[in-house]
Amino acid sequence: MQDKGAADLFEEMSVLMFAQMIFSVVISLVLYLVWNSTDGLGVILGSLLVVLNAWLMQRIFRCEAVNQHDIYISAVLRYVLFIVVLLVFVWLGLNLLAVMAGMIVAYVVSYFFSAYVLLKRKRHG
Repeated sequence: MQDKGAADLFEEMSVLMFAQMIFSVVISLVLYLVWNSTDGLGVILGSLLVVLNAWLMQRIFRCEAVNQHDIYISAVLRYVLFIVVLLVFVWLGLNLLAVMAGMIVAYVVSYFFSAYVLLKRKRHG
């Protein structure tokens, strides 16, 4: 059985993934409304890639009987999936710089969210 700290971490991961998507949607709307840029979809899809990666990573660590081999297989599959999705994006004609911008937005949100969580835990613990 997982401890309370792990359960709290998984709950916080859900909030983080939601925040990443909200920020990417806001930025894509600003791109569209202010600069009339159609690259907003790329921003959303880039952020969605980061969220999907975190969700898949979280799934493997939720398993009770996870071992090192499972973690390695998960990492390889996520890496291959990432490359395939980027190739599909190229095939669809999406701007990969916009996709990368969405990924950066998601990682920046992740950075600030992690700092907030660590500071909150330091204050309470």
